[in-house]
Amino acid sequence: TPAWSPDGELIAYQGADAQGNNPGLYLISPDGGPVARLTQDESDRSPAWSPSCAKGKVTVTDQGIGATTAADPSGDICQILFMSSREGDWEIYAIDVASGTLNRLTRSTGNDGLPTWSPDGSQIAFVSDRDGSWGVYTMPATGGRAVKVADWSEEHPDWLLERIDWVR
Repeated sequence: TPAWSPDGELIAYQGADAQGNNPGLYLISPDGGPVARLTQDESDRSPAWSPSCAKGKVTVTDQGIGATTAADPSGDICQILFMSSREGDWEIYAIDVASGTLNRLTRSTGNDGLPTWSPDGSQIAFVSDRDGSWGVYTMPATGGRAVKVADWSEEHPDWLLERIDWVR
């Protein structure tokens, strides 16, 4: 489930190193070149770049990820949403690309996954079966109360392979 950065300069993807070890999320330029590991868990997947990841904010070099820590004028920082089962069930996390700070955004007894950003970066949408049936939910990008906005039908045996997107 690769994801292009908003400026088209990088791709985030679930992968491993050249030997097939060290799974997690990685960043690479579309031309190839250096690869940098962003997260450390083998279940981390479905990355989604925040709209605030503007051109020049994030680079990948042989030394790793280079990211400016200065926020853009709106106060937003470059983050990547992803889903992970690192703590048991599937939940949504956000990672600050510059600092590597991880923030768990959802806490439910069901499965939460396939995150995507609203065009202005203030909200996220994701799918969940937290209420006993699949639905699409929205919540503030900083975390908080999730609201079911649509049903997503009853059966999704391969839901980890699906994707949702917020129409721009």
